[in-house]
Amino acid sequence: PNNPEQGISSFNIPHKVTLNGTMNLPWHVQLSLVYIGRTGSPYSYIYQGDANADGYPNRSGSVRGENDLVYVPRDQSDILLQTPSQWAALDAYISGEPCLNNARGSILKRNACQEPWRHIVNVRLVGDLPTMAGQHAQAVLEVFNVLNLINRHWGLQENATNATVRLLQLRGWDAATNQGIFSFVGPSLNPVDDTNSRWKMQLGVKYTF
Repeated sequence: PNNPEQGISSFNIPHKVTLNGTMNLPWHVQLSLVYIGRTGSPYSYIYQGDANADGYPNRSGSVRGENDLVYVPRDQSDILLQTPSQWAALDAYISGEPCLNNARGSILKRNACQEPWRHIVNVRLVGDLPTMAGQHAQAVLEVFNVLNLINRHWGLQENATNATVRLLQLRGWDAATNQGIFSFVGPSLNPVDDTNSRWKMQLGVKYTF
């Protein structure tokens, strides 16, 4: 029990691609493009509540945080729902999420799920400015995540909050069957990170003398 199993790190990024390109434009202007594409971060589905009765989190709120990985039911007979009619929505959600669908009938592995690929394009323009003899000045314009500047639906970064998504909430315990009673939370899969999805621009001057 004190020998934890190997698992996927929350910082695991299996694949990353970086492409750079630079070209000279008229009037001593240089244009540079950088593309960064990488797999999304891993995340886990958990219960809301202390599903394994280890005291974490507790009802008083003095111990917070939830870390109980979900058991993914095979079918409706494999889970006790507080509202049985929720099964259709839960089953559809599981079927639409490959990491959950592949884990039916078992406890989901830690960080078994993967966020969508992320695509970022940054643009840099550098132009020479007139100066006195022996000195050199450049204006530098940089646009980060330029795709989002072109179209507000592009360049969006989707992520799971704290690398976890609540799938089921523990509502009680059925002593007759020795089973937990759950409700389907209906999570929003991979919500958009509003801060990191925005395009950003900065303008500067480099002066050498």
